[in-house]
Amino acid sequence: MNKDLELISTEGKKYVVSVPLSHLHFPSAYVFAFAKSGSTLLDRLVRDYCKEIGVPSFSLFGSAFNLGVNPGHIDKDAKQAFTALGTVYTGFRHYPRNFDLDLREANCIWLTRDPRDMLVSLYFSIAKSHVVKQGDNARFKEREIVNSMDIDTFVLSRASSYIKNFNMYRNKLPINKTKIVRYEDVIYDKESLLSLLVEHLALPTNVDALIKVAKKHDVIPDSEQVSDHVRQVHPGNYLVKLKQDTIGILNKELSTFLDYFDYR
Repeated sequence: MNKDLELISTEGKKYVVSVPLSHLHFPSAYVFAFAKSGSTLLDRLVRDYCKEIGVPSFSLFGSAFNLGVNPGHIDKDAKQAFTALGTVYTGFRHYPRNFDLDLREANCIWLTRDPRDMLVSLYFSIAKSHVVKQGDNARFKEREIVNSMDIDTFVLSRASSYIKNFNMYRNKLPINKTKIVRYEDVIYDKESLLSLLVEHLALPTNVDALIKVAKKHDVIPDSEQVSDHVRQVHPGNYLVKLKQDTIGILNKELSTFLDYFDYR
């Protein structure tokens, strides 16, 4: 059973999201990630597993995006979409900008990845693989701009956004309830990844469902697919795509991020 919520963005756009109503009594859990950290894979694993075991999951950011609302424009009225009990909340590529979440009792996942690889992946997503819907002039213009840039200029221009999101997560997520998951440690073993997620989010374990969902999402291309969402999954791609001077600048600008997650 779902409940429709009528919301309005910071730009004044009205939209309606359908939020699941849960009668389960475990503390609601949250799945956070950075853009291009494997976030789509993470969301699909959690969403599909929850569906298999009958636990509701919901992505406010994903629902808003599908309705043409930029997740960065979600306003404080959307806080009502979150309840303390019975739901797993996914889809976060950054912490909400206009309201806080009550995470005191919530088990949280924080997926990270080498930011140098995330920046490279972001370049190819915007320039090549992101689906730009007809009439989405802002994204079409963004693609034009990015395609007029070389990859080194692009990654240097976007590094600060990852630093900002990193600092926000570090300040907002509860240390004692948050499990940090590094993309590089789990990307080749989806079953172990999903097992880790299930354990930390305190979800019921169903071995058959776990194997089924992990197998469904175990996709690794034989070669680079520039125009596909899953372009290539292997860590360290920035070493191939970026100039040494660019890497040197990123190492300095991203030093706190790199040290925090042991990416040196």
